[in-house]
Amino acid sequence: MEAIHYISEYKEEEYHNPALLEFAKLDFTLLQHVHLKEWWNELSRCIELTYVRDRVVENYLWSHVMFYEKDYELARVIGAKINVLLTIMDDTFDAHATIEECRKLTEAVQRWDESDVSLLPDYLKKFFDELLANIKEFGSEMAKNNNYEIAYIKKQFQKQFIYYLQEVEWLHQNHKPSFEELVNLTSMTICVPTVCVCFLVGMGDAMPKETLEWVAGFPDVVMACAKLTRFMNDIASFNVEEAR
Repeated sequence: MEAIHYISEYKEEEYHNPALLEFAKLDFTLLQHVHLKEWWNELSRCIELTYVRDRVVENYLWSHVMFYEKDYELARVIGAKINVLLTIMDDTFDAHATIEECRKLTEAVQRWDESDVSLLPDYLKKFFDELLANIKEFGSEMAKNNNYEIAYIKKQFQKQFIYYLQEVEWLHQNHKPSFEELVNLTSMTICVPTVCVCFLVGMGDAMPKETLEWVAGFPDVVMACAKLTRFMNDIASFNVEEAR
């Protein structure tokens, strides 16, 4: 948005360079076409679950803001897809699935075996297939650039399912956690730690393995970000949640 405004303002400056302005417009247009191609080819396919929020555009925007440069095409696509999958997880556990369905889905993800799809209800089969297929696809694309760190993404998703299941179990058991317990768990279910790891994995060689290991250990800076995001989310949604 800043680029669009400045390009339109720059031409009004008394000593502007017409050639520089033309190149800026061309560069902006070419990069925009890269983003549109990613959007249409990679993200237009979605999982048809009527109860899931349609946040595909929003999720791509988040990835685009973090990795707008042309060289980070894979990181953008992985980031957007990760957030789409996490949105489906969140809506499934939080607003739709029964306790038994949540348990079965979590168990299947821990085993990470395609044959386990037969144990799930029909409406979750496509999601389970898509989850495994997308992570496998990420690994194939990353391997083209000699990036073999896909195990970090897989492990984070397995952890994420356990976090979500814990919330559901608390509700099922009518457990009233302390404020500290609640913050510790919901700072994980807000998905910020998982997103941090997955986004950095998508950056490939630009992100050293030592950094990945550090972030995957959930250092204070990651958890501080997670808590801030959780509090901001809960403050913004308080009135809606209370009414519901």
